[in-house]
Parts: sequence; C-alpha cells; structure tokens
Amino acid sequence: MKLFNILILALVIACCFSACTTDKLDVWSEKGRVWFTSVKDTVASFKKYPVADTEMLISIPISLAGPVADQDREINVIVTKDKRNSQTQYEIQRPVYIKAGATSGLLNIKVNKTENLALLADTLNLGIRSSSVLEAGIVKNLDRIVILTNKYNKPWWWYDFRMGIWSEAKHQTMIDALGSDDDVRGQGAESNYLRGWTHADALYNIYLLNKYCETHNLAYRFMNGR
Repeated sequence: MKLFNILILALVIACCFSACTTDKLDVWSEKGRVWFTSVKDTVASFKKYPVADTEMLISIPISLAGPVADQDREINVIVTKDKRNSQTQYEIQRPVYIKAGATSGLLNIKVNKTENLALLADTLNLGIRSSSVLEAGIVKNLDRIVILTNKYNKPWWWYDFRMGIWSEAKHQTMIDALGSDDDVRGQGAESNYLRGWTHADALYNIYLLNKYCETHNLAYRFMNGR
C-alpha cells in the first residue's frame, strides 16, 4: 500500500511538471519577444563625423525570439525620460519594425547638431514595452540610455590601468593612430574572456599607440595608468 501511494504521488508530480513546462513553451511561442540586443549605453557623438555634417542617424539593434512572421510587426518603443535640454533636437524614425521574415530590427534615431551638445552631453532614456503583436523580452535589456554629444566619451571598454587615464586628447590620438575607437582587444572581446588585455591584439594595438605618441613627441603614453 505504501509503495502504491508513492507511485501515485510521483505520477501527480510528473503531470504537474509537464503541464507547467508546456504552459511556459506555449506562452513563449505564442508571440515573438523583443529586446535591445546590448545592455550598454549608446553614445552618439558628432566627433565621429565630418565637421560639416549637421545631422547623424544612429541605429540601435533589437533582437527577436519566437516565430518569424509573414508581415511587418511594429515594436512598441517609448521614451521613458526625455532630453534635459530644450535645444537638443532628435527624431525617432517611426514606426519601428521587425520586418516580415526577419529575426531582428533596428531603432533609428536622427539627431541634429546643436550648439549645446558641444558644451554638455544630453541623454534619452528609451524602453521597449509589450504590444498587441510583440511581447517585451529579456527584462534587463528592455531599457536603453542614448547619450547625445559633440564631444568624446570614455569608451566602456577603456581600462585606465592598461590604457592610461582617459582624456579627449588621448581619445583623438587613438583615432588618429588606429583609425577608430573600437576596442583595442579586438572584435568579440566583450563576450570572450580569452580576448583580454594580454591578448596579442591588445598588446599590438597598445604598442602602435605608444609608438605614435613617441613619433609625434606627445607627452602621454597608453600604459599603466599614465
């Protein structure tokens, strides 16, 4: 009798687990879910464009999980906190879509070059929320800060102990020497721990930066917090 009760209890637990699992899968597959692909702030700087340019278009990737549709689906993007300065001019290119047959989308924002951005950066806080056709996805990726500026901002990957203390002058030198302000550790460094500061790409690029400083008689170097 005791063995029979144990078997009945095990069967009930298995059925409950199966039902819960099916519910989760059904909820996930019923609609697509969307979120910002990266959790990092977007820095939109006119410093990276020719001086004569008066506007720029920035694109923020959005990811989709779930079924691919045969029609465009609009993403519900909202401004959770607007610009601080009334001079700042921007326009979200609406509607924001996951296009038919696609598994990702782009949030495009047009920004005008205004005088205030050369003095102090402004910010937008954006969010993805559920709609009738798409659900909000990964919680930590539903909100995004966009920094609008006409100055350089310290890159998220810059480590003072390895690159030296960041400054706008050093940032400009990096662009002059390497042609961009991409992560000196190489592509994929954000997700691959093997591409650390002792990786060959990082060591070589820092060597090029210091060689450039030496050749151009610059006072600073890219190393050891200097």
